[in-house]
Amino acid sequence: MSQTSATSGTDRALQKWTPRPHTSAVVYALAHAGAGAAPWNPVAAALPSHLELRALRLPGRENRIAAEPHTSVASAAAEVAGVIAADADAHGKPVLLAGSCFGAMIALAALGLLPAHVPVRGLVALRQPIPGHVAPASGDRPSAMSTADLRIWLRDYRLTPAALLDDDAVFAFFEPLLRSDLSLTDGYAFTGSPLDVPVFLLRTASPQEDLDSAAWGRATSAAVRVHDVAVDGDPLTEAPTVLAEAIAAIAATAVPAGAASPLSV
Repeated sequence: MSQTSATSGTDRALQKWTPRPHTSAVVYALAHAGAGAAPWNPVAAALPSHLELRALRLPGRENRIAAEPHTSVASAAAEVAGVIAADADAHGKPVLLAGSCFGAMIALAALGLLPAHVPVRGLVALRQPIPGHVAPASGDRPSAMSTADLRIWLRDYRLTPAALLDDDAVFAFFEPLLRSDLSLTDGYAFTGSPLDVPVFLLRTASPQEDLDSAAWGRATSAAVRVHDVAVDGDPLTEAPTVLAEAIAAIAATAVPAGAASPLSV
């Protein structure tokens, strides 16, 4: 059974499962549009003992369901950066950020806001939007689709678990938050200064996968590396163990042995 942290203040925004005090690094993870921390739970459980995953929970979901969702990428990124910085200061260990689709977009923006002293070792991006690509501000943007068309679009791109799409009542519950998250992408493009941390792109076998290493190279002055994962679809929701293995392999190269600080978590 997982253990959760307290439920006030920053703790509502950061999900910590079973503590791993002897980890060499902490992975901070953000899920896809409409999701909270829960999709990362199986990934956290499957990671080796020397890594700990802590998931970010934006307002409007799970135990923050009463909070108003963010209305811009900038405000979401600012909250994420603040939560990570405070937590990283407490444990003092090397940090990796991981994001899936919408979560990768927020993680990328948050990286540029983190204080320089936070020891970030890289960004792991899956199902990632292309930095610098301007999402449609009108026309066929997902946030403006009819319910039927939105469900088809989500199913085609395998961006949402089938169990949620197939249940009318469940989808109706999540649809407002999903649209709110998707609306943050309308007309958005990453225009921040190049980062100085490596980016690790996870490439699946999905025919919809569209990696643009050159565009990611313009988003960072460090290396951009592509890691293939044997998943045809969404690693986070369909193959969490495979995703955990990929994150562990990346951490092995990004975090040198013995890099962890003696500070406790």
